[in-house]
Amino acid sequence: MPQPAKASEDAVQQAVDALLEEGTPLDRITVQAVRDRIGGGSNTSVSRHLRPYLEAKRAELADHQADVLEGPRREAGPVPDAIRQHLDGAKATLDELGQSIVRQIDAAVADERHRQEAARERERQEHRDAQERLQERLDAITAERDQIAEESAGYEDEVATLNGQIADLQERLSAAEEARDAAQRAQETAERARRDAEQRAQQVDEARAAAEEARQEAETRAQTAEQGRQQAEQGRAAAEAREQETRQALDQARQDARQAEEAKDQAVSRADRADARAEAAEQAQSQAETRAERAEKARDAAQDRAVRAETQLERTREELDARERALAEARGDAHARKGDDDPGTGGT
Repeated sequence: MPQPAKASEDAVQQAVDALLEEGTPLDRITVQAVRDRIGGGSNTSVSRHLRPYLEAKRAELADHQADVLEGPRREAGPVPDAIRQHLDGAKATLDELGQSIVRQIDAAVADERHRQEAARERERQEHRDAQERLQERLDAITAERDQIAEESAGYEDEVATLNGQIADLQERLSAAEEARDAAQRAQETAERARRDAEQRAQQVDEARAAAEEARQEAETRAQTAEQGRQQAEQGRAAAEAREQETRQALDQARQDARQAEEAKDQAVSRADRADARAEAAEQAQSQAETRAERAEKARDAAQDRAVRAETQLERTREELDARERALAEARGDAHARKGDDDPGTGGT
């Protein structure tokens, strides 16, 4: 940006006077030398004030030289032709030198205008390149945001699927728990049947012992009383019938015991399978909960990425707006400089 306060007319004139006092020849005082002296200012502003002041200084120097030449001429009378020719040659040389300086200044101003125009063109090109880069970044961020939205939707679908799986596993777990309870009840029933069978077997043993005692008693009666032989025979037959019944009851009790044992084994096996299914259901539920937690974390991460993408997009838009404002200011400065450099605006 130009610094008009540093390139004022007074500052330029003071810089020229200081350079002259330091012994710098008038034709060596350039725009850059004045800018270095005052510490800034644009080439156009410095040149606008420098050219008329240098011309005034040249005119002042020419007048001074004329006074110097006229003084001896008035005191000494007519000047010899050789000296006059020498003085005229010196004056012509000074005029040529002044015109050369003016041409150099004009060339410097034209070169500065060319450099400024090239700089403005580079700035416009940089702005176009920056706009293209910002547009590419904006497109990339927009694509990433769309991808994040798709991934987030996919995560939500996966979460819904996992929730459905969790519900199904919970139902299966409830069914397994019910099966385990049923197996436990069957085991308890088999245990009661086994105890009943043992009691029935004990009763059969007691009945067998009683039948044996009755048989012994019948034989004793047959040996001791011939008259009661027929009765004893009947008692033995009855005892044998009771023994047969007892044996059948014992076989039935043994069969019931075996069936109860088999029912117990089946109940234990069903309980083991139910426990295994319950354990598998618990593991599956744990895995599903872990996957659900991971899906929740992934969805949270996707939402965070979406928020960061929106923030980056907003920053990119702000940067683009700042670039647009900077370009507008640069164009305004360029128009102002063009108005200052126009010869018809005065000051040159």
